[in-house]
Order: sequence, then structure tokens, then C-alpha cells
Amino acid sequence: MAVCAWCGEAIADDGGRGRPRDYCSRSCRAKAYRARKATAGRAPAPQTRRPPGGGRPVPVDPPDNAEGGGPHLSTERIVAAAIALADDEGLENLHMRRLAAYLGAGTMSLYRHVGGRDELVDLMVESAMGEEPQPDPVPAGWRAGLEYTARRDWGLYRRHPWILQHAMVGSRMRWTRNAALDGERALAAFDGLAVPPEEQLRLLLIVVAFTQGIALIHVNDVELTRKTGVTAQQWWDREGSHVNPELLADLPRLSSAFRKPRPFQLELDRQFEAGLKGVLDGIGALLVRYGAVLTS
Repeated sequence: MAVCAWCGEAIADDGGRGRPRDYCSRSCRAKAYRARKATAGRAPAPQTRRPPGGGRPVPVDPPDNAEGGGPHLSTERIVAAAIALADDEGLENLHMRRLAAYLGAGTMSLYRHVGGRDELVDLMVESAMGEEPQPDPVPAGWRAGLEYTARRDWGLYRRHPWILQHAMVGSRMRWTRNAALDGERALAAFDGLAVPPEEQLRLLLIVVAFTQGIALIHVNDVELTRKTGVTAQQWWDREGSHVNPELLADLPRLSSAFRKPRPFQLELDRQFEAGLKGVLDGIGALLVRYGAVLTS
């Protein structure tokens, strides 16, 4: 059965009349056309690919135009397009056929540059985490170092919500070179302090977990907006509050907290800053217990 070159959905059989259709609807055809137009005429990127684990960039063969690769298809362009699609539609909706349509290329031509979807996601994470170069020198002092880590991650999750849900949360995270460099720089916050390495990891995890936890509120809102077409502001303007006042009639503490309905998720930057201060205050107290002489 034929499938749509944009969304991947099955195309209804038209009884064999005329040329087989590439798209399931006019909407998908229009999206593919706009995507090809948006990427047309871009300068060619270097024809190399850096392995996810680091090392020297490796050359890749130029695309086969007869295969639909186009004159400017490269690993870097494929990865950039994949990130744009994931930012727009979520990583769960990213597949090679849709990506090829976005690039105006043949699906099989992508495999000249990436081995498959798993490798593509690794390259996307590597690229996204390299958008902001590591600071040189690193922030001085434990608090400045951990603050930088939290704000760097917060910015990353705001730019690329998919990276949190699908690539960064869990004990089985797939490490890339840029992720490893980020971890090394983050642990430098504890340089000069008498804190065992395993405790450094535990304290860093507290900061990372806080940042990821509050970022999940943002990520969930992005997902709901994409699925429903209703933004957070529109939802709050319509609903006023997500808590039924009758439900809180005999719950004075919650009633007081929600007395003035406000869109909590629209204040996330402020909540993040306030929460980070409390987390770092607590880590400072723990460091003192370890006998660390704190200068910042």
C-alpha cells in the first residue's frame, strides 16, 4: 500500500486511475512544497560527518542526484532539517520519509549520510548541544558553575523540547561527545572542594533533576499546543482556572493558593530562577557539611 511522502499515512487506493499519488491530501502536498521552497538555494555544507562519539570528521559520498538527493544534500543539512521538524512536530513524528520530503530528496538518499533514525537522533542531540560553545574559562566557583549548568540546560530544553523527553531523561541516555564535554564542564564546579566524585555526581543530579522537572511543564505545554492548536494563553483566557472552585470548597490551603487564578506555566522563567536559588542554597549547606570552604 502506498504511503504519503509527507505524513507517512496510508494513501487510499484510487482504483489504479492515473499516476500513483505521492501525498494523501492537498494539505500534505502543500506542506511538502513549502518545505522544499524553504530549503531551496541554501549554500552547500561541508561533506563530512563527525561520529556521535567524537573523533575526526569522516568524509561522505556526494549525493546521487538521480536518486533524488539534490545538489546540496549533506549530513549537516539533514541534521538541521531533522531538528527543525522535531522542534515543529515532535520527535515521535520524525521519520526518514517525511524528512526526505522536507528536503526535497529521495528517502534512500538520506542513508548515504546517516545509518538510520537512531544515528540521526544521536547527531541531532550532538548538534543541538553544540549550539552554545562551552565557556572558556569555565565559570569560577561552585555556585556560578552550577547556575550556568542549570541555565544552559533550561535554554536547551526551551529551544528543543524533544531533546528532554526522548534523549536526555533516564539512566540509559545515549552519550555523545558534546554531552560528555557538557558533563565534564559541569563537574568543574566542584574543583578545589573536598567532595568525593560520587557525591559530586549526586549534587549535580539534584540541579539537573530540578531543571528537567520544571522544563517538563514547558515541554508538556508545547505538546498540548501542537496537538490541540490551543496555546497556554488561549487556554487560560478560556478556562480561567484548571481547578473547579467547588472542588476546593472544604480545602482552605488550596483555595488560598488558587484564589487568584494565574497561568503558572506562563511564569516558568520566574519560577525557574526562584527554584534554582533554593536548590543552590541547599547544596551550599550540604557542601559545608562536607567541610568544604566555600568562597562563592
